[in-house]
Amino acid sequence: GELVELRGYLGRDGASLVVTRVERRDDDRPIIQGVVTAADAAAGTITILGKTIATGSVESGGFHDFDPSSGVDGPSISKEAFFAAITVGETVVKGRGRDAAAFADPVLTAKEVELEGER
Repeated sequence: GELVELRGYLGRDGASLVVTRVERRDDDRPIIQGVVTAADAAAGTITILGKTIATGSVESGGFHDFDPSSGVDGPSISKEAFFAAITVGETVVKGRGRDAAAFADPVLTAKEVELEGER
């Protein structure tokens, strides 16, 4: 019932995650971050390692662009600009839910999403 942060890389089979670090998190807001494997602007969904980030509940100002000069969220952009900036297989996205209830495996109902750059 506790949230943990896993870091790792995609396994050779292309479906599994090889975990290289596990840390306990005090923040109960679930986060999914990784290289986008599918994106559907019309449905408002992003897929990362078989997990879906649903953006239908993203609040106003909750779509963020990449900002390489900052350790915080980049500037707010429109949903359309956000999805247009995604290149499947290259773009890294981070989705954050409001609270623990926002993640019902395999779907994260996002409060905000951010472009994290390219891998």
